Amino acid sequence: MLRFCVAATLLTTLSLSQSAPPTISAANYLSHIRYLASDSLGGRGNGTEGLQRAGDYIASLLESGG
Repeated sequence: MLRFCVAATLLTTLSLSQSAPPTISAANYLSHIRYLASDSLGGRGNGTEGLQRAGDYIASLLESGG
């Protein structure tokens, strides 16, 4: 029983210490979609600079947690 209480306390403490995931607003979401769909990327065909830039943008968002 003591082991269960210690484990439960530890798990509760660890889960509370983690930060909450960021919230996603409609405006924030649309700003990403507008950028990815914009003409400034110049197309997203295989091997194009636009595809590489779009991939870099998405990767940077995933790395930052946003």
